[in-house]
Amino acid sequence: MLDCKLAIIVDRESRRRQYQLPILKWCSALTSIPRPDSSIEEKSLAEAAYEFLAILEAVGLSEKTVKSYKAALQDFISHVGGTIKVKDVGYAHVASWISHRMKHGFKHEARREGSSSEEARRRRQATLHYYTLFLRKFLVWCGKKPETIPVVKRPPRGSIDTLSEREIAMLMRVARDLLDVLLVALLYETGMRAKELLSLRVKDVNLDTGEVVVRYGKYGKQRTVFLGVLSRRALEVAITGKSLNDRVINLTYNALYKRLKRLAKRAGLEMLGVRPHVLRHTFATEALRRGMSIIALQKILGHADIKTTQVYMHLLKEDVRREYEKVFVHFTTGYEAERERHPSGDNESSSQQLYCYHCGARLLKGARYCHSCGERVVGEESVLEVAKASG
Repeated sequence: MLDCKLAIIVDRESRRRQYQLPILKWCSALTSIPRPDSSIEEKSLAEAAYEFLAILEAVGLSEKTVKSYKAALQDFISHVGGTIKVKDVGYAHVASWISHRMKHGFKHEARREGSSSEEARRRRQATLHYYTLFLRKFLVWCGKKPETIPVVKRPPRGSIDTLSEREIAMLMRVARDLLDVLLVALLYETGMRAKELLSLRVKDVNLDTGEVVVRYGKYGKQRTVFLGVLSRRALEVAITGKSLNDRVINLTYNALYKRLKRLAKRAGLEMLGVRPHVLRHTFATEALRRGMSIIALQKILGHADIKTTQVYMHLLKEDVRREYEKVFVHFTTGYEAERERHPSGDNESSSQQLYCYHCGARLLKGARYCHSCGERVVGEESVLEVAKASG
């Protein structure tokens, strides 16, 4: 059996719990893979990879997981050559592959307009992080020692792309049919992943309660999400006449992705990189903004670890400003109102008038406590004096 710890990042500084959890899930699924005999070392790398992938399918790993392993192994083999024998593969081959990909990128790497070279490098590093984990699993299965297979450190998480409410409305306005509306509404109002959305059956939808059962969540977990007003209305029309086992949205992922890209282009939002997961990010960020608890959001999003959900607790600059004004608006408005009523220079006594630093109320001469908020007046300090001193 393979040791689950082998798939975790080598660099101890990067072993954070939120990064380990998905890897541990993959590892637990791989422990049932039978080890090959010693003859595997004499086989070519391509033959060994084919055998390994066939076993992954045989033990019941998901199609998506097998595809991820296949992509990593194919990319490595394209660099070192498929005819090289397993026994001859070593650290130098893996290091050369990593270096080449970090410098030149991947063959089918998406070119995003407006993205910096630093962002491109971060994406390459993130891809190589998982690719090297998968490659290590394969080579350890072939009999290699784990310490001889380098693993790329996962990069710090980049900024999370989200859309504003106005941009969501722009997507809705350029929708040409019910399917366009349904896609945007469900992804934005439920926070489902693309795979979960495309796996949805009519029997999973309860329009009476406004609930949807997600039966094929990540790692096979089932959960319930809730319908918004728009998605509920669109679903009422979309599932009419369908049988219980029919898919709600009969699209492939590529077709879904292309539809969203066309919508974004018609709305003039093509530069924002609109894709299914951006709408999920938007749902999560907006939910927190409107007061949803982090625990409730974790359950709706289907996160196994709450640390993953906490990523969405970033506040935009406008949010920070609003939070600041909630706390200090009573102080600012109180002070400004009194200053307008008693402008400096109108008379001699106005410049000596004191105001409460806490609530902005006008203080009685010689008062030790504010008659409005009850806070203690510290010495002769006042908002006016503080303002003059700072000026």
